[in-house]
Amino acid sequence: MAKFSDRQKKIAVELLNGNKTVQELSQILKIHEDDIKDSLNLMKELKLVSEKNEKFSLSEKIVKDLKNRQNLMEQDPFDIRISAIIEMQAVEKDLLQKTVNDLEKAIKKEKRFTVYSTNVDEVKELDTGYYSTLIDLNLTLKDFRSLIYFIYFYGPSSVEILRPNELKIKADDLQEGLMDALEMIHKYNNYVSKILSKEDVEKLMKKIYK
Repeated sequence: MAKFSDRQKKIAVELLNGNKTVQELSQILKIHEDDIKDSLNLMKELKLVSEKNEKFSLSEKIVKDLKNRQNLMEQDPFDIRISAIIEMQAVEKDLLQKTVNDLEKAIKKEKRFTVYSTNVDEVKELDTGYYSTLIDLNLTLKDFRSLIYFIYFYGPSSVEILRPNELKIKADDLQEGLMDALEMIHKYNNYVSKILSKEDVEKLMKKIYK
């Protein structure tokens, strides 16, 4: 689904309920008409909305996407909703694209996640010769333990908690999540210790605890 700004999301929700003019949207949303026009013009450029007789309507694809998301929300059993960004790099563009596709499929198959959207940025070539892209995710997670799992196995560069404002975590969920984190850290440490020399490990530890 196309990525909307907060203002565009509000406009899209109102247009989902019926076609409206700039003036009508301004009155309903309590947003200045000029700001509404700016947002609608951007949405028109992206072919997210169309205009006829001064009334704006959502494209059929966006209407379908919004309704699917609405249905998903109504059936979603999970409370923790996050926005996350995963940065990916590779030495070859095709390899990076394949890795991104594989990662998207893997995330969508996870039973402990409900995925609302995945938006992949254009692949860019870096000065280092590597290719890079960002995956912007919006999803819900079953529990705290699932959040720890997501962070460790998918390595996001940033995570924003969208809801709830307050979270009550059961002691066993907290315990299991922390134990998972400790196990993962120990496995990573053991792996690093095996592939690095004693001198390399000492240098790494000095950098970490500098």
